[in-house]
Parts: sequence; structure tokens; C-alpha cells
Amino acid sequence: MKPLFNMNYCVRCCIPETEEGHQVDDMGICRACQSSEQKMHIDWEVREKELRKILDEAKANSKNNYDCILPLSGGKDSFFQAHVLVNVYKMKPLAVTFNHNWYSETGWYNLINLLETFNLDHIMFTPNRGLVNKLAKRSLSEIGDTCWHCHSGCGAFPLQVAVNFKIPLLVYGESAAESQGRASYYEPIKYDREYFTKVSAKKTPEQMTCDYITAKDVHPFQLPTASECEGVTGIHLGSYIFWDGERQTEFVRDEYGWKETEIENAYKKYKSAECMMPGMHDFTCYLKRGFARATDQANIDVRNGLLTREEGFKLINNIDPLRPEALDYFLKITGMSEDEFYRVMKEQRKLPLRDTLLTVLPKSRTNAERILPFAEQLIEKHRVIETPVGNKSTDIEVYIKCIQELDPKFHAFQSFNPEQLRKEAKEARKGVLSGIPVGIKDIFNTKDYPTEMGSPLWKDFRPGNDARVVYNIKRAGGLVAGKTVTAEFAVHSLGKTLNPHDISRNPGTSSSGSAVAVATGMVPIALGSQTAGSIIRPASYCGVYGFKPSFGLIPRTGTLKTTDSLDTLGFFTSRVEDLETVFNVLRVHGDNYPISNAILSDDKRQKQSRPWKVALLDWKLSEMYARKDLFAWTAIISDDMEIVEAKLPSEMERCHEIHATIYNSALSHYFQNEAKKKELVSPILYEMIENGRHISKEQYIKALNDQEELISIMDEFMSNYDIGLCLSTVGEAPLREEIEKDDQCLMWTLCHLPTLNLPVFKSPNGLPFGAQVFGRKYNDLLLLRFVNYLKTCNYLT
Repeated sequence: MKPLFNMNYCVRCCIPETEEGHQVDDMGICRACQSSEQKMHIDWEVREKELRKILDEAKANSKNNYDCILPLSGGKDSFFQAHVLVNVYKMKPLAVTFNHNWYSETGWYNLINLLETFNLDHIMFTPNRGLVNKLAKRSLSEIGDTCWHCHSGCGAFPLQVAVNFKIPLLVYGESAAESQGRASYYEPIKYDREYFTKVSAKKTPEQMTCDYITAKDVHPFQLPTASECEGVTGIHLGSYIFWDGERQTEFVRDEYGWKETEIENAYKKYKSAECMMPGMHDFTCYLKRGFARATDQANIDVRNGLLTREEGFKLINNIDPLRPEALDYFLKITGMSEDEFYRVMKEQRKLPLRDTLLTVLPKSRTNAERILPFAEQLIEKHRVIETPVGNKSTDIEVYIKCIQELDPKFHAFQSFNPEQLRKEAKEARKGVLSGIPVGIKDIFNTKDYPTEMGSPLWKDFRPGNDARVVYNIKRAGGLVAGKTVTAEFAVHSLGKTLNPHDISRNPGTSSSGSAVAVATGMVPIALGSQTAGSIIRPASYCGVYGFKPSFGLIPRTGTLKTTDSLDTLGFFTSRVEDLETVFNVLRVHGDNYPISNAILSDDKRQKQSRPWKVALLDWKLSEMYARKDLFAWTAIISDDMEIVEAKLPSEMERCHEIHATIYNSALSHYFQNEAKKKELVSPILYEMIENGRHISKEQYIKALNDQEELISIMDEFMSNYDIGLCLSTVGEAPLREEIEKDDQCLMWTLCHLPTLNLPVFKSPNGLPFGAQVFGRKYNDLLLLRFVNYLKTCNYLT
């Protein structure tokens, strides 16, 4: 799927050159994408200490006054800001709201719920309805947006309160570096009294006066003078704590009853949920810049590995051009005709789109939430919160003893703290993973353990936060057992972990620590990641189940990234019965992920409606004993299914070449700073980085395009089968000093297919190796149901 317009776009996400402040580096990567990677290299514990110092000083200086100003709207960020200030840092803020007078019913509920939940003193200013209507009309012609009064008021009113109440600190939420091209985490926009004017309002109150708006009308939007603001400062929490907007949204939703709602011109249900007019704000952005809210949301999902760039454009092309229902309300309150509205917006159009015909699509139905300002309603009928119930499992001592006895022999863990594990067991929530310890590959951020990523360059690095999948494990009652050994930056260099079946053999490099921890019974579940074969290979060599889901189902937020279009998160288990449970804990759910959710909810795709049809693929580079075992096992299971010896499309012959181009190029980009310290980088990684430096931007982009073509080809190929079947590896684990032979693992990774190792074979030396089953992209549940079927028929032990 291509973008709507002939413009330059970031090569990693979907943002076009018309974004305000748009900047790209030599590779064509935008500033927001760069910022998303900066977050993985920031010592958030140091930054959190800076935040604590700022807040402690504010508390010490406030005496009997409020500690700070908390500007809030009732949105998802407001809720999280309140939680952090009140519950984490024990601040006493004064809550301040500029009411745009366009509150939705859900937004009003969220605001009142927030104030009551955190027992906040609160000041609100609400401009009168007539003035809001006039400013909306004036705003369109002046800034090409309907929301000047909101942009300006959100900056001016909290500042006025800070000056008048002598409360010098204002605490905002998300950093501008999070999703905008105007700043980075290393070059933030400095807060000053004109911050909101420069960033969003663009015009001063004086510039908004006209024949129907007087200076007295806009007086409430005036900023205090520079001398009055001396000593007043604002900070953004996102500059000091690792910001994960979706995880935080789920947190306030599940913990405090914050409510999502359907929002026009968006596919997620949380951004600007407090307002009934975001559809107009985003539609004007589309008419002016050629992108809107769906673009912003798709960019985040692409960076988090939940969409491919092409899937992002597919969503964008269907959503950004929609004519919002809110346009009817806007025309009514301003007295403008629709033709006049489009004429004004055409004058605001940015240069690359100046002569372009912009498509406007009709909506197929009305918005689920009424597009009309909501005044007041009881909230009790809406608020439903489930209180977590603590789990005090005693089985944890069994696992602690096992780790203490076996890890000195096999070195599966990079860091392990039995007291921390006992503490987590006492405080764990009740859920489907209650009391179960999970090994965490040492590329996932963890609040209570270092994240060293297999490199001496990051020894003892503490990010101060949990990756989103780690958070999801804890939310389901699971425990962080410790950090498992990974290859250097999850690439190829073999670590200290030993194969439990034969210590002279390779345990599988990248995710070896996790596979060995499960194989030895130190933990029943462990996290892994796969860019080529880093889940399937160690699972095969160690004799456990290893599942790499479809690309786009498990969020990478807070996880080391090596390659945007390849890195896929997954896990290991010792039992078939745990696969679907763990998958559902880790993956994304619901309408905020429309592409994957639609397919995962489609019974035609996820349920068997005929005898299983299986495509059997023979990898002739495999060991002869392995091929014989695969065909012998296939003959056994064929009584209950249709097995077809299939041949892959000829285009798949270039998989390894395309993969190497993408992989090496990305490594050279992401680890260019690490490569400067050659003595601390393994020879194999340094060689890959060096190779990547010789790959041109054109070659890299062509390889990405080739990958997308193969994704489509394999999607079509797998639409003819329920399951694909091949060997997981060419045979048993090689000796540690030997180079692993090419197998088919990276082919399914490159094509974004779900794949799973079945530990069913033994080599002539008595060492395990696996059969690999894979499915059509997003047919993960069908794949897991096939494995359950094999278990039910006693084809798996």
C-alpha cells in the first residue's frame, strides 16, 4: 500500500515532509523515529533522580502552598500525570483546567472521575459558548485549525493561576519529542511563557481580534508579563520518565476506570477522548498538510513493531480523508458554508500539496458518541473498576532453589535476585499467570534489574522502567524471575549460556538464556525475540516450545531494536497448554489495533472448517537424518489431515540476501556509536556493521520493498493452506565453535509469518531438534489450535 500523496516520507514511519518542523537524517529517518530510539539509550534512572530533585525542591519551597500546578483536561495523560504526582511522589498539586467548552460525555466523566479519584483541589475556566463559536471561525482563517482557543487557553490559564497563586512549577505530561518533529530527547523545546503560542496556538490574542472579536473578548487568553513569570517554569514528565502512552492508557483505564470512546478520524479510542471536536482538528490538518490522526497513530504502531509501514498507509488512506461529522457542527456554529470552509482550507495548504486534489471520503455511519457538547451527567453508572487481588504463592521457592542449583552449571541468567522474586510473589496480582516466574531476555527493559543487552558497553545500565511486555506479564500476575542471557545486542555473538543436553554444543545464540532456563525447568516461561531465527533455533537445540507470533502482535515498546521490519517478540514454554495463554497475555487486543484485531476475530481465518491442509516443505540443505525424521513423522500424522509436498514461490530464493541487506544496514545505523569502541564489540557484530555501512540508502529501501513483495507473495501462498511444516533447524545443535548452517527460520521472519518449534525429534547423538509449523500472517490462533490438535491426538509428548 502506497501513501496518498506524492511527497517525501520518513523511510521508517508514515510521516510526510509537511509535518511541522520535519527533519530527517541521512538515511531519511524522521526525528520522531530517532527519538524513539534515543529512549532506549537514556539512563532513565538518572533522569528520574533529576525529576525527584525538582519535585522535592518544589515541596520544600511551597510551605503551606500547593506544591505545583497540574494542568489537566481529563484525558489519558492527565490521569497518568495525576497518578505520578499524587501517588508516586506524594505531591499536593492544584489542578487547573482550561475548559474548551467542547467536552464530550466521556470526557466530562473522565474529568470528574479524575478529580474525585485523586481528591484534587481544582480551578476551571470556561469561555462562553458564543465566544468559542466566534473564535472557532476566526481560528480557521488564521491558523488553518478550529482550536486556537484551546491551544492558547491551555497555555495561558495555568500560567495565570501559577502567577496569581504564587506556585512556580507547572507539570505537564508527554514530551514534544515523543511523536513530533519539533524536538528530540536530546534537544527538547524549552518551556517558557510563550511555549504554547509557539508550539500550537501560533497567534497571540491581539492577532485574533477582528470586527466580531474584541480585545475584551480575548483578554482571558492573555499571558502574564515576562516579569510576572520570572521564576515560573514548566516541565514535562516525559522528559524524565520513560514514556509509553499506550501502556499508561491501559493502566489508567484498568486501575482507575478511565474510559475510551470512539473518536472521529482515528482508529484508536483514547487520544483527545475529552473532546467532541478532534475530528475537525485532524480533518483541517489533513486538508492543510496531507495527514491527520490516523497517521500519528500508525507511526507509533510502526515504531512499536505493531504494523508494517505499508499496513500503516493502508489504515491512513482509509481514515485520514474521512469527512468528519463534526464538520456539520462547525458549520452550524460559525455560519460558514461548506464551500467557504474548503476555500479557506485551500489557502492554508502547504506547498507540496498546493496543486494536489485532496480526496475527501464520506463516513459510512454516524459516530458512536454524539457530536454535541456535553454539559453534565452522573458518572456512577459508567465507573467499573476491578481491584487487583494479591497472590501469595509458595511455589516460588521451588523455582528459586532450581535456579540456584542449575544456573551455575548452565548460565542461563544474566541477573537473578531471589529476594526480589520473593517480594514480587507477595505483591503479585491475581491473573492467568498468578505466581508464575518468567525469564526475561536481557534486551527488555526491567525496572528492578539492569538491562545490559549482552554488551559490556551497557554493563549495569538500569533504564528504570518495564518494557510493555514485562508490564503485561506483571499485570497478568506473572513474576520477573530475572534477566536471561542474550547474544550481544541480540545478534550472533555466542554468550556464556551452555546447552543443557551437551555443553560442547551451541544453545542457540541470541535467545539462548531463555531457552535453556525453560529447558532445565528453572522457569516454565521465558521471553525471547527473533530477527532471523533467534527463538526457533534455541528452542530446537534445547528441546522446548518456541513461538514467534506474527509481526505486529506483540509491542516492542521498551525493547532493544535492531531492525525495524524484522524484530519480532515471542516466548518459550515447556508445555503446549501454556502457549495460547501466554500469547494472549503478551499480544495487543481490541479495536485500537484494527488490522490485526479484525483478522484475529475472524472465525473463517482462525477456526478449522475442513480437514487440516498442510504444506510440507523440504529444505535440502538439512541433514539427511533430519529430513528422514520429518518425513517419517509426517507419514504418522497424515492419517488425520491432507499433507501436500509444496514448493515455495521462486521469489523466496532471495530471502537470505534481502534479509542480510536489511539487517546489516539497520545494525550499522542503530549501533554506530557502539562501533566506535571497537575493542568492546565482537568481531562478528563489527563485521556486520562494517558491511552495513557500504549499503546505500537506495539498496536499503529496495530491500524493504522486496520484503513487502515477499510478505504479499507468502500471504497469498499461505491462503491456500492452514499450516506450513518444515524443519526448525538443519539438525542437532552444532558445536560451539562451528558456524550455524542456513535454515528456513529467517524466511518466515522476513515474511512476518507466525512460527513455532515443536520439540519432536532426536538426532543419532540423542540431541533434540524440532519440527517447525508456521501459518499465514495473523493466523496465530489457527496455528496454536493446530498444535493443540496435535497434542490431543498424542502426536506431541
